Amino acid sequence: MNKKIGFKIILFIILGLVGCSPRATVTISQGELLYSTTFDSQVFWDNRQQGVVKIGVEDGAYRMTANVNQFVMGFGVGSYTDVVIQVDANQLSAHPENAYGVACRASIAEGSTNGYYFLISGDGATSLRMGRWGDIEPIIAWYTTPLVNTGVAVNRMKVICVGDYLALYVNDNLVYETRDDTYASGYVGFLVAAEKDSVVEIAFDNLFVYTGEIDE
Repeated sequence: MNKKIGFKIILFIILGLVGCSPRATVTISQGELLYSTTFDSQVFWDNRQQGVVKIGVEDGAYRMTANVNQFVMGFGVGSYTDVVIQVDANQLSAHPENAYGVACRASIAEGSTNGYYFLISGDGATSLRMGRWGDIEPIIAWYTTPLVNTGVAVNRMKVICVGDYLALYVNDNLVYETRDDTYASGYVGFLVAAEKDSVVEIAFDNLFVYTGEIDE
């Protein structure tokens, strides 16, 4: 099966050890709380609507709805360097083929895609992508994992951007880790994309952003 997000065909890679959570090679110390919100009141986050595409604070969450085959992004927290980000991502729409997740060290300049994008999908897949020069390309290609709750479900995501170390935990399990030093700081946000002829709706809630440090 192929995903077509952002008008690019993304091949799935099925891991040989599909039932296993990898073991982290780095220990991260979580430090000072920099920002938190439960979205129970209006906060200074992107809020807009165009046709079916709608993002903003609603019913105690940051809701993002889209029917487009490209990433829709919403930002409200900036600009940080070494952070640990935690959020609950609740898929409300039934269609399983989509993409949604957390942006770290992202640019909010008009027309820019710069940043790291930690993604999961309603069909149990995950990926790490990097935006650069207007494109969004894979660092880690899509692959399926039983660590992601599928369909209409909540997934607790923890994103680590500390130094050149990048990692994603889903439901308290490490999904992947890697190293990249392209971006050192930037904004925190969310993003969603829908498969062709479908709608994705995700409610993000209970957002916490902490300082992070690699234990030597």
